[in-house]
Amino acid sequence: MLNKKVKMPTSTIISITSLGIIGFKFMIYKNWAVVLLLIIIAFDLHFYRYINSKFIIFSAILSIMGIYSLGLYMLIRGITSM
Repeated sequence: MLNKKVKMPTSTIISITSLGIIGFKFMIYKNWAVVLLLIIIAFDLHFYRYINSKFIIFSAILSIMGIYSLGLYMLIRGITSM
């Protein structure tokens, strides 16, 4: 059980990134009810699809946040170097 290989759920990654891009506009205008609804939808979709591996969503969220942070860092470095 400990050496069980864990695959990253691509459908969860796609749904989190698409809902994050949609929810960014609502975050800017501080519409937190819609943002909370999108977060709940993302978790529900993951729990419905992957009922046996529920906690893999945290690694998916962390990898997406890392990619977004890297992109933001590169954007800031590009703007400040001009």
